[in-house]
Amino acid sequence: MRIISGKFKGRRFDKKLPTGIRPTTDSTKETVFNILENLFDFDGKTVCDIFAGSGNLGFEALSRGVAFCTFVDRSRKAIEYIQTIAEQLKLDKKHYKCIKFDAYKYLKKMCEEETQLDLFFIDPPYELRLGNKIINTIKENNLLSDNGLIVNESMINDGLLLPDNFDIVAQKIFGTTQIHIIKKNN
Repeated sequence: MRIISGKFKGRRFDKKLPTGIRPTTDSTKETVFNILENLFDFDGKTVCDIFAGSGNLGFEALSRGVAFCTFVDRSRKAIEYIQTIAEQLKLDKKHYKCIKFDAYKYLKKMCEEETQLDLFFIDPPYELRLGNKIINTIKENNLLSDNGLIVNESMINDGLLLPDNFDIVAQKIFGTTQIHIIKKNN
């Protein structure tokens, strides 16, 4: 895993990934962030990396200037891995938090706190096919800021059914993986 751009550009992490974690590949991540650069100003924004795994996407966003990233994963080993990488980057805890929790339940908890974020990365285990459920939960609970974005990574044959006021602004296919960048419209 490596950071592609920003203040941590070129940093590589050789720590062995815990079993079962499938990080977004560098080439896919680079394409996603190239698209995001044209749609989104990272400076000062808030991000949630759901099903964070290695934290790959969240760390890239932090490197590019987001103010705060929440990493959510139910795996203790994934959270420990993310905390190790954050320590290697010498990230101040005012810029991130790691939450060991079920993603869907965490989003429900966010609703209770009336929290809105600017960008969500959704990358569940492909076999769970949770993209639609998570996106609908974000919509139903008003968790995405106006003009906020969602990056959804899934298997190529997963159908995506978007709620009202959510539109696909970019889509890319990488082998058996598809990426949708979704915008909330006012």
